[in-house]
Amino acid sequence: MQSTKALTLSSVQAPESTTTQEQDRAKVIAKAALKKKSVLAVICSPLQSVTGDVHQVAKVLIPVLAAATLARTIDLPLTAYVFAQIIILAARVGVASLCKDIPPAKKTDE
Repeated sequence: MQSTKALTLSSVQAPESTTTQEQDRAKVIAKAALKKKSVLAVICSPLQSVTGDVHQVAKVLIPVLAAATLARTIDLPLTAYVFAQIIILAARVGVASLCKDIPPAKKTDE
């Protein structure tokens, strides 16, 4: 005879420890990535046009991070946790502080 027990959300979620471990790993990867000049060179130019609002930072950085990761311009795992941590850290630190050692992109007059 089949059980008629209702399927609850808690019965299908991943164990919390796995999620926490993934988040902690993503945080470590994001902090390390934001110390690399190669990553900063890719993200700082697009960030010059945004305020410190996390939504604006995300809107600009997600396509930049995804494209650079897929093109192997930067070495990052293509995961939402890592991208989210980079976005949160960039918004918290602020563009001026994050990109202080990266020269602004030169504008070309055409």
